[in-house]
Amino acid sequence: MTTAKRKDSLSTTAPKSSATPRRKPGPKPGTESARRGGLSSRAKYGRDYFALIGRKGGLTLSKRRGPEYFAEIGRHGGETTIRVHGVEHFSQIGKLSSEIRKNGGKRSRGAGKTAR
Repeated sequence: MTTAKRKDSLSTTAPKSSATPRRKPGPKPGTESARRGGLSSRAKYGRDYFALIGRKGGLTLSKRRGPEYFAEIGRHGGETTIRVHGVEHFSQIGKLSSEIRKNGGKRSRGAGKTAR
């Protein structure tokens, strides 16, 4: 009786290339086809569905982490905004907000535009 030689398990697996990791399936982020995919998902499920998902995620995060977490990430976001845009960015936002309140919730033409 002869015994058949078994294939080595290493010979059946795909070769591993350490140069580039495997890309996720689907269109590349930021491309036109990725945008169309997002629009078709919104058309299929509707905005309310995604709002519900976001709400559930926010409530779950709030229960797990507590209000201190939101204060912490808000502080980090503010620090980053100051570092990237400067303190004058907040001043500009305040002026826009004041103008909108004066105009009954509408932004006037040219409000907030600065020469760059």
